[in-house]
Amino acid sequence: MNRVEEVVNMILAEELYCVLNVHHDAGKGYRWLRADPEAYGEISEQYHALWKQIAMRFAHHGERLLFESINEITDKYSSPMEPRGSIEIKGEAYQVVNALNQLFVDTVRETGGLNAKRNLICSNYYSSITKDATAHFVLPTDTVPDHLIAKVHCYTPYEFTFIDKKHDNAISVFDERCTKSIDYLYAALK
Repeated sequence: MNRVEEVVNMILAEELYCVLNVHHDAGKGYRWLRADPEAYGEISEQYHALWKQIAMRFAHHGERLLFESINEITDKYSSPMEPRGSIEIKGEAYQVVNALNQLFVDTVRETGGLNAKRNLICSNYYSSITKDATAHFVLPTDTVPDHLIAKVHCYTPYEFTFIDKKHDNAISVFDERCTKSIDYLYAALK
């Protein structure tokens, strides 16, 4: 934690914004933080303790420090983009993500200091832009109006932003296809 605070202080000293999250505790592969309703009791207890420690440690850092609830959380199968299973099972995974986001907001707010009004970032399942994942996202309730940020990850247009330029589908010039894919994405998110 000392090293994390040292780096946060370096970032803030340069008058930059800093996002602090539990980045590698969720995601693909084995991670303790997952959208698993069967393990929610244990997960939520550890998650609450973690965010309480982080929030208390940084309660007096300025507004350029933002906290982000989770990064690319997956289900117990490490399913990307959307949980695996029936509509009911998927719904339970989405509910876990929403419950963790609410727990995050409540935990940070209860620590006081500048956390009482800090901007907080909440993410949906896998930080996904799929219609199902975005439709099931519920912005947590908050004691402070207008201090929550909803976040998704997007590499649109994928052929331009993400894949190796040596790949057959790679696009090296931002063209009309790229603009159309971004326009489509924003329309879907809206």
